[in-house]
Amino acid sequence: GDDDDDDPSASGPTRRRRLRAFPTVEAVARCEERALRDLGFGYRAPYVVDTARRLLEVGGRDYLLTLRAPETSRDEARDALMAFKGVGPKVADCVALFSLDKHDVVPVDTHVWRLARRDYGFAADDTAPKKTLTPTVYAEVGDAVRDVFGDRAGWAHSMLFTAELHAFREALPADLVAEMDAFRKTEKDDKDAESKKKKKATTKKKNAKTSASPSDEEKTAVASSSYTTGDDGAGSSSTGVLPHTPPPVANGGSPPMGVVAAGSASSPAATTTPGGTRGTRAKKRAGTTTPPPSKKKKRPSS
Repeated sequence: GDDDDDDPSASGPTRRRRLRAFPTVEAVARCEERALRDLGFGYRAPYVVDTARRLLEVGGRDYLLTLRAPETSRDEARDALMAFKGVGPKVADCVALFSLDKHDVVPVDTHVWRLARRDYGFAADDTAPKKTLTPTVYAEVGDAVRDVFGDRAGWAHSMLFTAELHAFREALPADLVAEMDAFRKTEKDDKDAESKKKKKATTKKKNAKTSASPSDEEKTAVASSSYTTGDDGAGSSSTGVLPHTPPPVANGGSPPMGVVAAGSASSPAATTTPGGTRGTRAKKRAGTTTPPPSKKKKRPSS
């Protein structure tokens, strides 16, 4: 039609809008990434351009028609589509279902996984997927839906998925809505319980790590059990303190020369010299030993 057919002032059943055909593969392949980004394609822009160009290399439209052929299985169609950059299992299955006549293909994501658990007793993995479904679970969910709906499982899946949207909630039977809400609450409770369990485990691990570290009192005890070496450096470390106790001393004996237990009664000054401690020499001068006889000066002869 003409541009007048797309008149925004028109209303009611008489209003007509211009429809534009989807661009050909050749037209998309000629596009530049920047142009698609400006149109709002975002991060998908380079994938769209690359896919169109690679599709032309393998045969273009004719190649897609071979994938649509009945003799091409859903698995073969999926593998062929996933050869294009940026195409994963779900996108490939969506293309196979909506464009390649693979009516039994079930595109699976976490929402479909939930549906399979809630409505069809699927429980191959009772823990919700963290980010992506494993290939095994993906295949098992699709098989579970196919077991119920047969060769039209893909379209049944689409109806179930649409029913989950909030816009269609009012159109659903009240008992179904109540069942969906109950399942949603159960999922939330399970998720909260799992979160608390992980938090408790993390706290326990932190506490165990803290208790394994030496306390300030233990560090002080280790430091006080060390000994200091003499000035001659015998047996000393770079810090002058060794992390073990001094050698044993026999009854009535004295510590080896140049080695005195740190903070011991025999060394109040905690200072050593090659000749022993100042404290020991002070005791000798105080009378604990006989002082040496004084030497008399000789008088000069008259």
